[in-house]
Amino acid sequence: MIIDESGPWTAAAYLAGDPAFAGTQHGMGDTGTLCGLSESDVVIVRNPFWGTQPKDCEQCATELRRLAAMCPVCGSPELTLPPYKRWPPPPRMVLEPPYERQLGQPSYEVCPNCGFEFGNDDNPGTAAPVSFAEYRAEWESEGSPRFDKSSRPPMASGRHQGPSSVPAFQLSDLPGEWWLVSAADGAELKNELVRELADGHVLRGTQVEAVAVKRHLKEVVYWLPESGQWAWVHLTYAVETDPRWPSAAIASNLAEIVEEMTAE
Repeated sequence: MIIDESGPWTAAAYLAGDPAFAGTQHGMGDTGTLCGLSESDVVIVRNPFWGTQPKDCEQCATELRRLAAMCPVCGSPELTLPPYKRWPPPPRMVLEPPYERQLGQPSYEVCPNCGFEFGNDDNPGTAAPVSFAEYRAEWESEGSPRFDKSSRPPMASGRHQGPSSVPAFQLSDLPGEWWLVSAADGAELKNELVRELADGHVLRGTQVEAVAVKRHLKEVVYWLPESGQWAWVHLTYAVETDPRWPSAAIASNLAEIVEEMTAE
């Protein structure tokens, strides 16, 4: 795969043999395009000329906007600015703090969820630079406390207003900080799960209803109305090609899901 040098995350691409995709700009990730097209489906060429200015792939552009707002430490989608000028970073780049050396001017924004300040925590000046992974490990060891306690994550607000077929349950039964999911947020979490599932995944083609979400929006409890089961899923926020991901534990009742959670 040859990536267009005009941008680290964008390449001029078209589907092999399909002129309808000629001149489409696709965002590139570690495993291919951000919209899910595989390397075998896409031909990437350097400095192409199609006679017209290439247009952005709508799905890739949406994914890039989501990635730009996502904290690289905790995954919370609450950032108002890209953390650094060159963001998201190029695929397969090995990042080392201070990150501005590789990624340019930092935003100096503080993540409201984990409290990481871009350009300061990774380059404090008077102390050793702290990496995303190091900060995350310390934050999680302290119980992943929310930095801005005056607000909650976007999907952590409201009450579950899904179908009445969802069995009643006590949110307090779930270990850790969980929130009930509103109808609007539930639809978004449902769509995200469907987007991630590859052929062969245990939940592929299964109707789901999101009922609870934890921490930085990666762990979700879904109700499966067709089978009357529950699923605990670790979302990856990526289009997966391996049916093992996102990981999912399925049980006939919520108590068994709680057992799975506490066994970790």
